[in-house]
Amino acid sequence: MTAKELYEQLLRLDESVQLEAKKGSEAGRSVLETICAFSNEPGIVEGYILLGVEQVDLFGNYTVKNIDRIDKVQRDIASQCATLFNIPIRPKIKVEEIEGNAVLLIHVRELAPSQKPLYFKAQGLPRGAFRRIGTTDQRCTDEDMERFYSQSDSFEKVVVYDADMSDVDEVAIERYRKLREKVNPMAEELMYNDEDLLLALGCAKKENGKVYLTNAGLLTFGTSMALRRLLPAVRVDYIRVPGNEWMDDTDNRFSTIDMRGAMLLLLSRIYNAVAADLPNGFMLEDGELQARQIRLPSKVLRETLVNALIHRSYTENQPIQVIRYNNRIEIKNPGYSLKPAESFMQPGSELRNPFISSIFHETNLAETKGSGISIVQKLLEEAMFAPPAFVSSRERNTFVTTIQLKGIDEQTSSYLAEILTNKADGTTNKTTNNKSSENPRDTKDNSSTETIKTTNKTTNRTTNKTTNRTANRTTNRTTNRTTNRTTNRTATASTQRVLAEIIRDPAITIETIAEKFGLTYYGVYYHIRKLKRNKIIVRVGGLSNDGYWKVLSMK
Repeated sequence: MTAKELYEQLLRLDESVQLEAKKGSEAGRSVLETICAFSNEPGIVEGYILLGVEQVDLFGNYTVKNIDRIDKVQRDIASQCATLFNIPIRPKIKVEEIEGNAVLLIHVRELAPSQKPLYFKAQGLPRGAFRRIGTTDQRCTDEDMERFYSQSDSFEKVVVYDADMSDVDEVAIERYRKLREKVNPMAEELMYNDEDLLLALGCAKKENGKVYLTNAGLLTFGTSMALRRLLPAVRVDYIRVPGNEWMDDTDNRFSTIDMRGAMLLLLSRIYNAVAADLPNGFMLEDGELQARQIRLPSKVLRETLVNALIHRSYTENQPIQVIRYNNRIEIKNPGYSLKPAESFMQPGSELRNPFISSIFHETNLAETKGSGISIVQKLLEEAMFAPPAFVSSRERNTFVTTIQLKGIDEQTSSYLAEILTNKADGTTNKTTNNKSSENPRDTKDNSSTETIKTTNKTTNRTTNKTTNRTANRTTNRTTNRTTNRTTNRTATASTQRVLAEIIRDPAITIETIAEKFGLTYYGVYYHIRKLKRNKIIVRVGGLSNDGYWKVLSMK
């Protein structure tokens, strides 16, 4: 449709779900939000924006205003559409004339389901995505995200017409057959030829007599050359950082190994690269799945790497990052967890990539019941390691797994064991007291309170019975020393309990810790500040709901 036809429709029918008029004379935020909404809204097919048309009253009357420097506005919109969203958008932008005035006609087509949701990179999901509801642009909610993902013809199923059987890595095919045979020697698919095998696995489609790979087939069985050519950002970066913080040493910041290839082969390469850097390193021999046990359970490393590969979002043009610090390993993959954080420890998975996941399950490389996270936590607990941290961020659209490489001391371990036991039982160990301390940093710990009460009673009785000033001074000094030692011991224990909670749940809030252990808000803040001052923890992302605690060292 032309700008004139759309303007006449606007005067007759007003704005609609597919038509928006804007008076703006520049590439403002409002224009980009409408482009985002048109791109995302299911079933809308297409939408139009008339830029340079202003509503003059509440009765559907509009007027046309000439846009100054219209060429610059056109360039700015095209540039921002290519850079501000998670994927580049190419709307059709034309300069047309209405009533002698130059206006911009912006034509936006609905994205394919596999490309949704479109969102502003700076804001992330879900707030950075918009839908077209009636004549308004509405921010997306978590429910909208579920709808996008459930309705999408997933990225895995998209046919890659530039990839055929010549782009299949024969070693990857052979690896699948060997692994599958170990699990089920009688599996029917083992009798298929390579083409039929890929078709059966949902990794290829036949059109007009020719077999093309799907994205699932390219990712799982494609050669390194084909992946570099067609999916250049899909790789795994292993980054070795000296020290415990990112870019701690600006002169020797990090070393990195970039790896790409068929996922069935890539897993062993990543595993061996990381394992070689661990204390008392171990290796996974070519063709083998089991490695020699070391201090860090080998299955922990394998499970976390597999989870990153099969659950990441492949629509994001970002690599998986495996970052090895001196005291921990962080695995960062694009795509937040579709499974709610409160359900991490429960069986069952929400699969973003069902075809890829199925291949890993059938070859016994991944847990079949969605219990990988609980197994990782159990293995680390048995090995006397700190619990792993799992942080899923919808706004950043990322999932981060952190594994501490240093064991924990016996006292902290006992608190962790207590927490994990209570969690399994569905109970909490909440300490109560009769009266809050006047000092906000004082805790409400019963043991400290009772000790102070007992000491005060002893001091009063001694003072009442003794009239000698020297005896009074001696008694007071003794009482102070006893009280201070008791309070310090209690404070140390409380600090470790706070640390244990942070290790268990990096996204936990100060309010939640205070409620769980019967402390005041400022009592918890005192222990938090103590841990930060000793460089044991830092806060990432501020105190917002999307922030989390990062453990730098275990002392």
